[in-house]
Amino acid sequence: MRDFIVAVLVFHLAIFLLCLAGAILAKLHILHIILFEMVAEFFPEWLAANPDRHFAILAVLAAYPVLYWSFRIWKWRREERAARASVLARARRITMEELQEMCERQ
Repeated sequence: MRDFIVAVLVFHLAIFLLCLAGAILAKLHILHIILFEMVAEFFPEWLAANPDRHFAILAVLAAYPVLYWSFRIWKWRREERAARASVLARARRITMEELQEMCERQ
């Protein structure tokens, strides 16, 4: 009975880890690359006959997440610069007298 419980727990853990890995790969937008390679393994004669097509498809599939994340990072940096410019536009200069008053208060 104990072996059965352990087997059921191991099965559930394996399913959970597979779902977790799938979710992470999907969020990173690289799940389609992994799925293509897994499916391609079932057709070794096609892989041997068409290595150029295989690598071309792989390059196109790999270009998508690279472009996606490059755009996201570029957009984030643009928003960061806009926020920094907004803060600096609202800032005012402090005179030496104000700076001395602040130091004296501390």
